[in-house]
Amino acid sequence: MSFPVQDGRSVVCRAAVVLLPAALYFSVVADLPHVLLLTVAAFGVAIAGRGGWPISDRTVIYSVVAALIMTAFGNYLVPMKPERFGFMAFFMRPALLVPFFLYMAALASGFRRKELAVGFAAGSALFAFGVGGDVRIDHLATERWPGIDFDLPGFCWFYGVTAGISVLGAVFGSRSMERAPWSRRSILLVLPALVLAGGLTYGGFRAYRAHETVLRSWENALLRLGVRQLYRGAERRRMQLGGSPRLNTPFPPYLRAMGNQVALRAVGEAPPGYLRCRAFSSYKSGGWDTAGESRRDMVESEMVGEGIAAAQLYKLSRLERAAKQWLFIPGEKLSGSDICYPGGAVSFELMADQVSITPEGRIEPENMVRDAGYTFYADSVAPETSYPLPEQPGPEFTAIPERLKPTLRNLSLQLGLQKLPDDRSRFDRAVDFFNDNFQYSLDWRGTEHGEEPLRVFLLEERRGHCELFASALAMLLRDCGIPTRYVSGVVCFERHPSGRYYIARFRNAHAWVEAYDRERKQWVMLDATPASVTAAPAPAEGWRDRFDSEIDYWKLLWQQLLSDLRRGKVAAAIIGFAVMVWQVAAALVLHPVIGPLLGLAAIWLLVRWWSRRPQPVRQLSPERRKVQRQFFALCRKLRREHILTGASEPTAAELMALLREHPGLPPERRRELLDWLAGYLRQRYGVANQVG
Repeated sequence: MSFPVQDGRSVVCRAAVVLLPAALYFSVVADLPHVLLLTVAAFGVAIAGRGGWPISDRTVIYSVVAALIMTAFGNYLVPMKPERFGFMAFFMRPALLVPFFLYMAALASGFRRKELAVGFAAGSALFAFGVGGDVRIDHLATERWPGIDFDLPGFCWFYGVTAGISVLGAVFGSRSMERAPWSRRSILLVLPALVLAGGLTYGGFRAYRAHETVLRSWENALLRLGVRQLYRGAERRRMQLGGSPRLNTPFPPYLRAMGNQVALRAVGEAPPGYLRCRAFSSYKSGGWDTAGESRRDMVESEMVGEGIAAAQLYKLSRLERAAKQWLFIPGEKLSGSDICYPGGAVSFELMADQVSITPEGRIEPENMVRDAGYTFYADSVAPETSYPLPEQPGPEFTAIPERLKPTLRNLSLQLGLQKLPDDRSRFDRAVDFFNDNFQYSLDWRGTEHGEEPLRVFLLEERRGHCELFASALAMLLRDCGIPTRYVSGVVCFERHPSGRYYIARFRNAHAWVEAYDRERKQWVMLDATPASVTAAPAPAEGWRDRFDSEIDYWKLLWQQLLSDLRRGKVAAAIIGFAVMVWQVAAALVLHPVIGPLLGLAAIWLLVRWWSRRPQPVRQLSPERRKVQRQFFALCRKLRREHILTGASEPTAAELMALLREHPGLPPERRRELLDWLAGYLRQRYGVANQVG
């Protein structure tokens, strides 16, 4: 069903007066200048056409899709910092919903219907002011708007002026274009109402500021409650790598259930191997932790791109891009912001406000953009490398709990570790001891209260998971005076069947040891867990595995597209999107089942179109054949506007009868169509027809 366009360009102007102040306000408060620019651009598109757009299902769908595309691309290119808003904004998702409503209201004005345009603009403006009206900050400063720096009174004036313009625009813009001027009685009613509304708003704001401490405490309590309820189910389906181990508890069953889920994807020429996430130096009662409060040093960096979406290059050993690189993209089920990286990396690149690093080598980004991924650079491909610092290990790297010393000393004497000539020999003998005498198993039962889990593992069970192997090896080497630390992370050796990237699954979460070789003055990586645990799995053979691999490959292409958009690489994103579409189409066409089905469907559609296409009379003169083609084009246009229904083509007389009886056709349009059809009959058949 199609409805006529009733009003002219003045409708777009009325909607702009209502909506643009709200767009300006939200753009400044959210620090998103592109929202105002895209809203203005949408109004430009709406006002460009002379007659506006008819309201049909097709035009509405096009408008919604355009608003969604602008919202999604704007959010990926220029993300909003969520801390700029308060309680309501946490649940309302203003970075997505407010821009979408602003763009949609601007495009809706292109339909040139006053009630729709002004009403939609007023509702969208109200939503923008409501969600962005939580005054959490006493000082409003922006990074992307040059020169804007508001204190609290200035912010209140800014809010009041923009909101007042929108309200006045909605009140006066909703009046009919032909209505008589405002009467004295109407003015006496409207003005006090506006003053009262402004006074109530100001009074409510002052009351809020007077009791802000109490209200904020209620708000934070609701936030905590809401976050727990909102994300409790989601967090059960997500997992974090590199947590602090607790050896006295059984292996969690939910980790087994998520074992096949992808935790990390690495795009590079070779497998990155062991990726360290966190390191611990202090062991006590079955648990590892950092030695006291470790200091955190800011990582030196430099900008490597241009614009607001630029990434930064951060220094580990030197500030440059080395020959080998890996792009790491976190999986959908991976939570947290911990960075997994190869120990031999020299620098890395990511998008974050700032990055710090602990002495043990844990990288901690602040407000990292996860969708952009992160890139690490290394001089060579060395899957088993360690973090090179500190150069002089402190006493915390050799500390052993008192009740473990007898067990470790007896075991060290049995192996003859103290008699070996150097630390490298001690490393080899200790690792061989665990590989030859212990078994890997996830069925670790844990220990009773007060029992030392490493003692049970070394003397009784002799079977367990990687955390027990790594902890036991670290303590055994410490008994020889060798500084060690426990490292947790993930192992990435599995190559995707496409050959384009490598996968680390949650079952590849691993623990190992970094030990300090006192003769060579360097840290080395040691893994006492049997090699079969960390080896790459056999290629997938079943149809289910192949299907999952295909789905994971499309996920990687999509995530690479988002990564390019986040980093401001628009050209690379466009090329990547084209490649992704081409590869999807090629995969579907070449598929042994889907390809033939698509071919049969294409042949059926082609035959159906050919059989139903209008057949011109071949005896017609060129002039009459031309007007016949114009008649067929008119029928197709009326069918798109839902004025003409049915599959068969009507005659000119039948079409004239239909247009005379159509209820939704404006009189001017009906007269125009009937006149054209009368002229068509005269040119086509030499017959005059009464228009009526």
